[in-house]
Amino acid sequence: MEPRHYRMLAIVLLVLGAILSGLGLVFIYALQMNMAGAIMLVFGCAMALISLPTFMILMLLTQVTDSKK
Repeated sequence: MEPRHYRMLAIVLLVLGAILSGLGLVFIYALQMNMAGAIMLVFGCAMALISLPTFMILMLLTQVTDSKK
């Protein structure tokens, strides 16, 4: 994968994770659906946290290609 693919993947994971976490909170507090809300919240937070290592991989790949030039 090229660095631009990692960047797009990280952005998608971060945005989807934030949306899923927000929906999980809405399910918990507004709709009183605790189990479904908790599952959505956990998966949303996990997706948002996975985006950080993806950004780190992007920076490492960018530095490696810059140092080779």
